[in-house]
Amino acid sequence: MQTDKHRFYFSGYSDDVVLAGPCQRDFDEYYSTFYLLSNGLVIKAEHGDNGWEIGLSEEHNSDITIIPAVDVDDEGIEHGDTRLPEWLRDSAPGYAPVCIIETDEPLEIVAQSDCMFSDNSPEFMSAFWTPEKVCEMAAGRTIYVLEEGNEVVGTVSTDDEKIFTMFVDPNVHGQGIGTKLMDHAEKAIQMEGHSRVELASSITAHDFYKARGYVDIRETESDEDGLGYLMQKSLL
Repeated sequence: MQTDKHRFYFSGYSDDVVLAGPCQRDFDEYYSTFYLLSNGLVIKAEHGDNGWEIGLSEEHNSDITIIPAVDVDDEGIEHGDTRLPEWLRDSAPGYAPVCIIETDEPLEIVAQSDCMFSDNSPEFMSAFWTPEKVCEMAAGRTIYVLEEGNEVVGTVSTDDEKIFTMFVDPNVHGQGIGTKLMDHAEKAIQMEGHSRVELASSITAHDFYKARGYVDIRETESDEDGLGYLMQKSLL
């Protein structure tokens, strides 16, 4: 493993304690199943009939490295895995696997839960939509923000005939911010010569979009987001 990478470690203790942290000083005890990291990744650590299972909660295309490593197996045989730092061999029990996450940036646990985090949860949104991620997304989309009193209260983005990521500050819900954002996005798409607009709606926003004339193309469903809808609207 490269020495210029930042590492974060997960292991298990007994049948209900998760050990996690980037170094010996910050290697602490946790008591949940799902752990949201500061780069948006979610680690699942669960003890079952076959012992501990620790790793990414879902498949993820990323340049990180996750290595299950066991220092001492169930029969007490030492394997002396050189991927484990000496302090971790002393801190983590040998019967539990050690999940090593390698990234270019330091990591921390920003939230923990016994249920999987939804992509729309505040904890996930705060971790996933970093300034770097927004800049990366902006390279392929047009992003609009709405300001009131020198504060951003909402945002929406477009790409060709599609609308993405329409969000409104919860403190100003019900004040027409979403309507203003959608009016602007739809007009921008129409000015580009498109005759229709398409978006993906969560179940909570479904009625809002239906009231604006959007119709369902099909339902969508995933373990993370639950029920959703692919919708479109004619701009003619």
